[in-house]
Parts: sequence; structure tokens; C-alpha cells
Amino acid sequence: MSIPVFYPRRGDLQPRVNPAARAAWMGTGLVSLGVRALRPPRGQIAAPDAFRRLEDRQFLDMSRAFAAQGGWVGGDEMARRMRRQWDQPISVLARWIVKREIVNIVWHSQILIPVFQFSADDLQIRLVIRAALAELKGVFDDWEIAAWFAQPNVWLGEQRPLDLVAGNHVAVIEAARADRFIARG
Repeated sequence: MSIPVFYPRRGDLQPRVNPAARAAWMGTGLVSLGVRALRPPRGQIAAPDAFRRLEDRQFLDMSRAFAAQGGWVGGDEMARRMRRQWDQPISVLARWIVKREIVNIVWHSQILIPVFQFSADDLQIRLVIRAALAELKGVFDDWEIAAWFAQPNVWLGEQRPLDLVAGNHVAVIEAARADRFIARG
């Protein structure tokens, strides 16, 4: 389906095929159709993707929140840090990612891992993270889980879960359980 898109710089309507925009316009909410993978037909200029800008904004918000607790590290850097504790750090890290035992996202083809979820002395996953992820991983994807830890949560008195990971374990787990219950309907 062709949707006319207004380009302010050109001042006219240009047709553009975009299934995600059509789904959003129709109210179906199917924004996960791989919009970035679609290319405009040859000769047409691609308009900035609204969904991409939203994702950029969310990433910036998460980065600011995680910066207070150690920030992000790439998968390679995390494996390098783990060399002191494990014989096979890449295998351990890969297992954690595949089993969704740690919070991580893929951003620009790179795995990013927030540091707040590991104990400072031995880089073990904090027990509260394991428990919260056990609640959330069945209903949220990796991006939503990372955002959940970085955003204020109503169940925690508008505090961010990542700020309470070191202190109030029970409240973080109960907030994850409540959000899982609501997400499942």
C-alpha cells in the first residue's frame, strides 16, 4: 500500500511504501516489521524514520540512566573483564546472553551490556537481577527489559529499578512480578 508522506522541504506529497507506518496509521500497532530493512524505491529519497528516532531517544535515555551505575560495555569488553574470573569468559557470556540471564541489547550490530547488574568484586550476576529477569523475560523482549530497569516504575514509588538493585531486592522483584502480571493481561 502506498501512503502519501508530506515532505516539508519539498512542499509536496510523495508516495512511499512503508508497512509499519501503514500498520501504525491503521491502529494495529505492528511496528516491529523491520522498517530499517526496507529501502525506498530507486530514485526516491527516504524520509527520516519516526520509529528509528524514537528508538534513538530511548537509547539515549537508557544510556543516561545506566551511566550513573557504570554505563554500558560491549560484549568484547565484558569478556575481557571476565578473564580474571573465568577460564572461558566468551562461553560464559554467550550462555548468559542466550539464556537471557543478563540484561543486554543489540545496538548498531553490537551487544551492549549494562554494568549495574554485576557485583563489583567478582563480576557475578546479582541475584536480584536473575530473579527480576525470571519474571520479565517471558513477556518482554531484551530492549523492553533494559528500558524497564532504566525507567521510573510506579511500583517503586517512581524510582528506577536499577537504582534499587543494590539495596531493596524485594521491591524490585515484586515490581517485576507486578509488571509481568499486567503485561500478560
